[in-house]
Amino acid sequence: MKQISRLLNSVMAGTILLSLPGLAAAQHISHIGVSPSYVVGGQAATGGVEISDKAPSGGFVINLASDQTSVTVPSSVTVAAGKKTATFAIVTSPVASANTANITGTDPNSKTAKTKLKVYPAYLKSFSLSPETVVGGNSSTGTVTLSGNTAAGGLVINLLSNEAYAQVPASVTVPAGASTVTFTVTTTAVTKNGEALIVATDANGVFSKHTLKVTAPVTVDVKELNIGPDAVISGGIATGTVRLNSAAPTGGFVVTLASDQTSVQVPSSVTVPAGAKQATFTVTTSTVTATSVAKITATDSNNKSVSSHIAVMPLKLVGLGISPKDIVGGTSTTGAVLLNAAAPTGGVVISLSSSSASVQVPGSVTIPAGQLGISFPVTTSAVTAHTQATITAMDPAGHKVTFKVSLHV
Repeated sequence: MKQISRLLNSVMAGTILLSLPGLAAAQHISHIGVSPSYVVGGQAATGGVEISDKAPSGGFVINLASDQTSVTVPSSVTVAAGKKTATFAIVTSPVASANTANITGTDPNSKTAKTKLKVYPAYLKSFSLSPETVVGGNSSTGTVTLSGNTAAGGLVINLLSNEAYAQVPASVTVPAGASTVTFTVTTTAVTKNGEALIVATDANGVFSKHTLKVTAPVTVDVKELNIGPDAVISGGIATGTVRLNSAAPTGGFVVTLASDQTSVQVPSSVTVPAGAKQATFTVTTSTVTATSVAKITATDSNNKSVSSHIAVMPLKLVGLGISPKDIVGGTSTTGAVLLNAAAPTGGVVISLSSSSASVQVPGSVTIPAGQLGISFPVTTSAVTAHTQATITAMDPAGHKVTFKVSLHV
């Protein structure tokens, strides 16, 4: 009894005898912390508390407080029964200047622990231009992005261009509660391509830079003319392709066309559609009796011309054959004629003749439309001695082909 009395007296006097068996120190908060240790106003952080021993049944309540209005913490956090730690959310608001909040945790025994959270004002994070290339006289849009929302009064961003042909406002203000703002970069016409350096700087000296390419106007003109195929049989068609040095402007780009041969026809003009760099047209041909080479010329509104050529060859008889060429008189065989291209609509009439009465061929044969050739019968008469005959085939243009056959007894 005397020992217990002395212990109570010691407690009442503020003395804790930790060395006595069976008596433990009162449970208390041992640590408080935040992560991250600094934020931009408006961003969140996470706080955490730790107590000296596992919380009892019902948990262990830690009261919380912040000494800055820009940093808000819950009034308390409870360490769950059997646990030693607990976390809590920290909310911050935008600030005009940096400040440090002291966050305090107090346990039921009035023991405290403190930590700090640094809150910074929003700063310039990035700056971009769209488009990044313009033809002089056109504009581009600049976009400033901050690390967070601004406080009351907004944030002024100073702007600068190192070239007179790219003008920016002296400054632009990101409104309160916002994190982005746009501005216009105006440009003037230039005679050669150039680059302007645009720099954005906030009140704390944080800067970002971007290059705007300003180009001289491009004069659109005809660059190339191709004809394919570059050789056709008369009556055939080909395709012409006009190519420009740059995309056609709004409304398209008209190119006039001309042929220096009446046997080759082209349209009077072809239009390259807006945004495109090329257009095609049809080249038609008419009948020729001899090979003709035509020059096709494409001319633009700037009087620039390009040209290409196409050869038009006559449709003609190119082959005659009889098999076998050695024949016993009195027997029959077969011959055939061949064109250099398929016969046109209506076919092609080929005249036939023989130099000997002993070899008979039709006066003519017609090669049907779309075909290259046709066969014909060859009849012979009996002979008493070796005889030779020349078979001649001729097309409407007068092209002749001959073939010799021999008759035997």
